[in-house]
Amino acid sequence: MFGVLAALTIAFTAAAQTPPHPRPQDVQVGIVHEAVVILDGHPSTLADVDARFRTAEKAGGMVWYFRDPSTAKSDADMQAAHQLFDLIARHHLSITLSSKSDYSDYVDMQDGSLHPRSAQ
Repeated sequence: MFGVLAALTIAFTAAAQTPPHPRPQDVQVGIVHEAVVILDGHPSTLADVDARFRTAEKAGGMVWYFRDPSTAKSDADMQAAHQLFDLIARHHLSITLSSKSDYSDYVDMQDGSLHPRSAQ
């Protein structure tokens, strides 16, 4: 567990400067109600996510992550989030967190505050 946390700390630090729009090599992934994983806008399996993360790792991509706030108390949703973060760490991907499903904001990793993504 410590290794995963250390890897994610490095990934969060590396993602401090995220682009305003995802690049082709970036992956948008989220968890919505009932542990449904959304990958690049479509419901997907963890096997699909793993394959997409492998491609992103080779291409220098990063993960844009969203989790529906209503999933915070469900065991199944928490397990899906844990599995996604394990995959992110395994593939050494940087991550940017968003509170919105359209990824229009990001979480400042220094203080946890939310900021709109610039529309450059």
